[in-house]
Amino acid sequence: MAFAALHADTPIRYIGYNPGVVSTGMPGHLPPPLRALTKAFFTLFATSVTKAVTPMARLLDEVPGDSFTAYRTTHRLPLTGPAFDQASALRLHHLTHDLTNAG
Repeated sequence: MAFAALHADTPIRYIGYNPGVVSTGMPGHLPPPLRALTKAFFTLFATSVTKAVTPMARLLDEVPGDSFTAYRTTHRLPLTGPAFDQASALRLHHLTHDLTNAG
């Protein structure tokens, strides 16, 4: 959100993409009890990496015209509510900038 507000004149388009739960090798790095639960969860609910990447690749090939868009899998999300509050995004941007340049 902050990028689009701070760089309104740029031709760059910012896309937020959440593929949901993706079946990766992550469970293999967990302690045994949690590993078994996570593998079972992934078996039931996770999508394959290929299936998760396909909509993202499509967005890169057919970039939306708006300066910022957000997607959960193939569904475009409305930019409303606290997760997309521009004032909060700008505040976070400025705080992060101050912290990283404090040295």
